[in-house]
Amino acid sequence: METTAPSTTAAAVVEDGPLVKYDPAIEVSTVRMQNSGLKFPSGDDWDNNVYTRELDKQLGVKLKNKWVIDDQQYAKKLSV
Repeated sequence: METTAPSTTAAAVVEDGPLVKYDPAIEVSTVRMQNSGLKFPSGDDWDNNVYTRELDKQLGVKLKNKWVIDDQQYAKKLSV
């Protein structure tokens, strides 16, 4: 009976590229339109949700919304 030993080769470390984590983290500001029917899970919001937490954890990008507005008013607010 033959068994395979686990590989001891370490994964290559990428030092540059589009998916390398920023260190120190950077902050990206944006504006957001929201659908009035959208509901986040308890404790989550536009600035703290599964997407923003993973973006910070994996890439070192902190996403901040300058403002969030209903989809019906978005075009008017954006043009101001």
